[in-house]
Amino acid sequence: MDFFDKVKDWLLERLQKIEFSQEPIHLLLAILTGIFAGFGGILFYRMIQLVEHLMFDSPAGFFGLTNLINLEGWRRYLIIPIIPAIGGLIVGWIAVKFAPDSSGEGVPMVIENVAK
Repeated sequence: MDFFDKVKDWLLERLQKIEFSQEPIHLLLAILTGIFAGFGGILFYRMIQLVEHLMFDSPAGFFGLTNLINLEGWRRYLIIPIIPAIGGLIVGWIAVKFAPDSSGEGVPMVIENVAK
């Protein structure tokens, strides 16, 4: 009997002593939810890194990358406030164009407009 067989037997012995809840499907769903939430968090973080790279690092030539916009010196730092401003204008246009009822401030106003 090698080491892995001993470990397997030890784990099986311990698992047989554990009393699971009467609804094992809940345990399975909780495990799957945790796994998918973890992968979702990793994917979200990686997408943020990708957008940051595409919007800031590549165009301005930060971190030794090639300039896509060909800005030199202090001008390349202008891209830091300009890109979020362009993004804000795009989001504002989308909100006005596709969700005109979402005017107002805060969550209560949005809930009131959605309930109409």
